[in-house]
Amino acid sequence: MKKENMIMNIVLASRNKYKICLFVFLLIASVFTGCRSKNICSNVDMDWLRHHAEFPEEARIINKQETGNLCETLLMVSGQPVFLYCGNDYFISGDMYKNNTIVTKESFFDLSKEIEKETKAYHEKEKALMKERHSFLTENVSKLNDFVSFEFGAKDYDDSVFFITDPMCGYCESLLQYLKKVSEEKKLNVKAIIYPVLGEKSKNMAFKAVCKNFGINEYLESGYDSEPYVCVNAEELFEKQEKFFEKADLNFVPFIIEENGDWIVEGSDQELLKEYLK
Repeated sequence: MKKENMIMNIVLASRNKYKICLFVFLLIASVFTGCRSKNICSNVDMDWLRHHAEFPEEARIINKQETGNLCETLLMVSGQPVFLYCGNDYFISGDMYKNNTIVTKESFFDLSKEIEKETKAYHEKEKALMKERHSFLTENVSKLNDFVSFEFGAKDYDDSVFFITDPMCGYCESLLQYLKKVSEEKKLNVKAIIYPVLGEKSKNMAFKAVCKNFGINEYLESGYDSEPYVCVNAEELFEKQEKFFEKADLNFVPFIIEENGDWIVEGSDQELLKEYLK
């Protein structure tokens, strides 16, 4: 009996020792697992960012680093640096401050050479694309007559321009108002091409303008309404436009080109337009 009790005590002691060892092992494993948490930057890529917000196609990440509990992410967007601070399922755009220091500013200086390199490369690429775009449109300028929605200006004019516009574009509206004001004085005829590139609202407004044969006044005064507008001539017009402007790599407005391709104004540069109209 003593022998049996001794054997039983040894077995129980061994089991308890095993349980203690197992507990200690699991505790250590748990501690190391908790300390070895996932890198907060590991899930941050362009797909993850686009899940939360819209970004231009050319946007790309050039640097990521952990900053506290966030991932400081530097994007280059249209040649400009954009800092984002990303959590597990969100991001914040703007500057980060800590202990009266702008953390973002320090990061900007640390990455200034890379930012400068990326900015230079972007502008060189854009310059080459602009040259190709101007060359294509100058060679094919007469084809723009197929896309004109309405005309305005002087009856007895000396020159004509094509004005490519979007109904939701505020810069376009300002330039149209300016051209409407000076066209008589400058003896200028303006051929407006409605090219909806700013989303579904502008597309519906463009259909409305074409389907209802708007002139300059109706076009400028018409606001957005939710009623859908569809007509065959607008569908055919915008389909042909899209194919043509895709070849020209034109995906923005406003855009003005003189009827013979003698000069071009990209964007909202009213001062440059004034120079050409002298």
